[in-house]
Amino acid sequence: MKLIRIIGLGLGGLAVLLIVISFFLPNKTSTEVEITIDAPPAQVYPHVATLKSWPKWSAWGPDQIKDIQYKFEGPDQGVGAIMHWESVETVGTLTIEQAVPDQSMDYTITMEGGKGAAVGSFALTALDGGKTRLVWKDSSEIKSPPVLNRLMTPLMQSMMDEALAKGLQGIKEMSETNP
Repeated sequence: MKLIRIIGLGLGGLAVLLIVISFFLPNKTSTEVEITIDAPPAQVYPHVATLKSWPKWSAWGPDQIKDIQYKFEGPDQGVGAIMHWESVETVGTLTIEQAVPDQSMDYTITMEGGKGAAVGSFALTALDGGKTRLVWKDSSEIKSPPVLNRLMTPLMQSMMDEALAKGLQGIKEMSETNP
């Protein structure tokens, strides 16, 4: 009986410690990845600014999330283009807020009724030899539940770094093979 009580007190103390620690951890991620693509910006930009192409190269496409469904509204490309997605795992909306053809695109994401939010951007820079440097920045905030979010942020940061790098690789492959 005494052993069970000691174990219970130990587990309770651990839970309290995790809760206290969580208040000192961030609930935001910030990722920046870049890649050089052997294609000019005019060939790369449509893959970034046309949301209907995102499921083909995104790390969160139908190859990874089998039951995902997409709906699109607004223009096909650029400012005002909107992509909604829904699956058993996730629901969200991405909106293109600003776009400069062949140079940049900024977006916002809302997740599952406001439980998460992100802002991101793509910057395209023309390089010598008809190449493009593509930089993808994304900052995400998870809004609920607070304790779990903050404990999961380091894992989320690693997952975002990997997912964005995979997405850039997909854009590179599409841009270099589908002019």
